[in-house]
Formats: sequence, C-alpha cells, structure tokens
Amino acid sequence: MIYLAFAFELIAIVFLSYGIEKLWLKHVNNKILQICLYPGTVARILSQAILCLFTGATIKNLNIYKFQNNEVKFEKPKLSVVGNFFIAAAPIFGCGIVLLLLAVSLGNTAGEKQGIGFGANFKDHLRNLDDIIISILSSFLIHFKSAKIAPLIFVPLSVIFTVSMAPKKEDLKFLVIGFFTVGAIPFLMELSGASMVGNDAREMLLNGLWHLVTLSISVLLAILGITLIITGGIKGIKLTFMRKGGGGGGGKSGKSKGNDQANAIMKSDLDSFD
Repeated sequence: MIYLAFAFELIAIVFLSYGIEKLWLKHVNNKILQICLYPGTVARILSQAILCLFTGATIKNLNIYKFQNNEVKFEKPKLSVVGNFFIAAAPIFGCGIVLLLLAVSLGNTAGEKQGIGFGANFKDHLRNLDDIIISILSSFLIHFKSAKIAPLIFVPLSVIFTVSMAPKKEDLKFLVIGFFTVGAIPFLMELSGASMVGNDAREMLLNGLWHLVTLSISVLLAILGITLIITGGIKGIKLTFMRKGGGGGGGKSGKSKGNDQANAIMKSDLDSFD
C-alpha cells in the first residue's frame, strides 16, 4: 500500500499546483505571474527537455528567455503514452529536486522532524504524513517570525518552485493514469512476492520520494490556505461596499421620490389658491 499512497500523494500535488495556478490567474495578470514564477519555469522547461531526449521526442522549440508562452514544444515521443506521461511528470520531480536542494543548502529550512519516515504500512504512512506536514508548516512560521535570512529566502523560492509544478490541462489525464499505474504495478508485484529493486535501493528511492512529497504538499497546502483567505477577504470587502453603495443609492432614490411628491402637493395647493 505504500506505493499506492505515494501515487495518490503525487496526484494530490498535481491537482493542488494546477488549482493554485488557475486561482492566481483569476486575480493576477498572466504576464506578471509568469515573471514572478520565472525561476520555476526554467526548471520546468529544462526537466521536460531532458525527458524529451530520454523518450525520443524531437524538440521543435525551446526558449527559456521569454516570460510568456515559454514552454517546450515537441513532436510525439517514440514511447507514445508512456513518453507523454514522463514528460508531463518531469516538472514535479525537476522542481521538487531543486526545492530539496534549496532546503538542504539553506540549513534544513523545511524543518522536518528527524526520525519520521514513510512508515511500514499505510496507516503508519498517513500518520507520519500528517505529523511531518504539521512539523514543516510550524517550522515555516517559527523561522519566518525569527526574521533570519535563510527562511526569508527559502519561503518565496519554495512558493515559486511548487506552483511551477502545475501541469497543462491536457496533461492531467496522463498524470492521473500514469501515477496510479506506476503505484499499482510494484504494489501488485509485492503482493505476489516479487520485487522490482533490492531493499537498499527501495529504501533510498522511497526516502527521497518521501522528502519530495511531504515538502511539496506542505508548501502547496500553505499557499492554498493563504490564497483562499486573501481572495475570500477581497470578495467580502467588495460585497460590503457594493451593498453600502446599493443602500445609498436606494436612499437617494427615496429622497428624490419624496421631494417629487412634496412638489406635486405644493403645486396642487397653489392651483387651488388661484
């Protein structure tokens, strides 16, 4: 079940990053957003270009010097469906590796609790995932309050590289089916008593994936929460002012109607006097 758990967590990263990017585009100009995410865009493009070479896809256009429409354009890979999945998934691992390197180089700014591994079974895995996400988020808050340089650098960079994991809409089907398949194959093999890799290689692979997944999900959940609070606050303020404006307009309308009625009465009195 560990393999399937990782598969669902990677799918969660896909939809979290995709949803956040779409949510931001509703409130931020696309050009401004692309400029802010430029370092992550470079990591995304280069990771996809590398996977194009491995899957036999001919690159038609690659430009990392533009702030807009900067994506890898390639012909259909020789491996077809499998190739499309690997190319679509490349930004998650490319940006994720950069994120892990930043955390290590800046002195474990992510603040993961030592000794929390991915767990021996599915129940342990979920409990450990919950513990480590809370640990990372609380660490961000503590480091940010301390006003140290390393966390102040890491926090915006972590936002850039996690949101840059967002796939294109047409790649969603490849990623969901692909991650589920990649998780299901080793799961079924272990049920049958077979194993794809040795124990040491397995532990190394899953530990690396564990750090990537937990850090990425933690950052994306924090971004999503803050984004929803800010956008909700803005909508609430707009609605409040719109209601006040509507009420004011109604008041003015009522006053003008009252004045018209008063003028009509005065006119009728003058006519009767005449």
